[in-house]
Amino acid sequence: MLCIFIDALNPKYLKYMPFLSEMAKKNLHGGLEVPLGYTSIIASFMTGMHPEKHGIFDLFKLAEKPKLQIQNKYLLSMKNLLQNKRFFYSPLQIPQAKARFFEASMSKAWTQKNCLPCPTLFDILEKNRKSFALIDWPNYFRNRKAAIFFSESSDKVISLIKKSKDFDFIFAHFLDLEAAHSCGTNSRQIIAIAKNLDKKVSQIANLHENVLFFSDHSMDNIKKEFDIISKINELNLKFGKDLIYLVGSTTVEFWFRNNTAKIKVIKLLKTIKGGKIVNVKKFKLPKTSGLLFLANLGTAFHPNFFSKKRFRAMHGWNPKQQKTAYILKNSKKGGKRDARIIDMMPTILKLIGLPKVECDGHSLI
Repeated sequence: MLCIFIDALNPKYLKYMPFLSEMAKKNLHGGLEVPLGYTSIIASFMTGMHPEKHGIFDLFKLAEKPKLQIQNKYLLSMKNLLQNKRFFYSPLQIPQAKARFFEASMSKAWTQKNCLPCPTLFDILEKNRKSFALIDWPNYFRNRKAAIFFSESSDKVISLIKKSKDFDFIFAHFLDLEAAHSCGTNSRQIIAIAKNLDKKVSQIANLHENVLFFSDHSMDNIKKEFDIISKINELNLKFGKDLIYLVGSTTVEFWFRNNTAKIKVIKLLKTIKGGKIVNVKKFKLPKTSGLLFLANLGTAFHPNFFSKKRFRAMHGWNPKQQKTAYILKNSKKGGKRDARIIDMMPTILKLIGLPKVECDGHSLI
């Protein structure tokens, strides 16, 4: 089976992608709902579990003990590579005094053993003696054996897919549409990228009988930026002593050291019209998640802890409002059916002919 992960696919792009649009008409397809969060999304794909069970929400989590963090991305990547920790990421863009309170939520790539506290799709494949390949820049895995590739271009991904065509399961990640962060979802640039990517994936769509096209999130334009850090600073609370907070583009997560800080922050958040406090239990988020403030669709927090860049489009808003899409080419079922990303793993196991496993998702066929 071939699994094509098209990052940042807004369903409206499909009108510029004739090959995928035609494939959708002939096969099972629909809207795809993902968990609230970022790293949580693929963790849920890989396990069929909600974040409350696999324990992942964002790229970073609260550290058990404050410690110095490497803040040069090249040194950090080299350190992780030498330790065979192949989950690569960019460090937080904040002073060490704040960065030391956080740590990466993961250290291992999806194909490495014990990357999550519950079994992943790759663990199940290995247990059932199925071969697999993962092409997820910069990682290239052939079963558990890892290598690095340096070009993130779609041409390079396609060449590695063709090289891996004899594996039972191939997972390949295309990053092209992430360009919408910089150019927006309505730009000529992103339309041209969508058209080109459609032509590229048409080259490999017939390598296997069963092919899943899916995305981890949609992408929508930012209509308004809000400086929530300045508002928090006005409360005269000390970071690390009174509270700790992690500001992303669409979420702010708070952990409180005393009740006074909690009362002040909640009072502030209730005055901000650009977002709202959300119930972490309702979104099935990990128990380690703090108080979570979610921006309204179209509103983004800038500055934030992850990037100094200004973006035109973003993801990570309410997943009930910001859905993406999937297309499943298979011999067993066609038509339209909306799905959740936790349904992908049990569907894959069904198509490959493996037994059911206990998870939160349900097979689509």
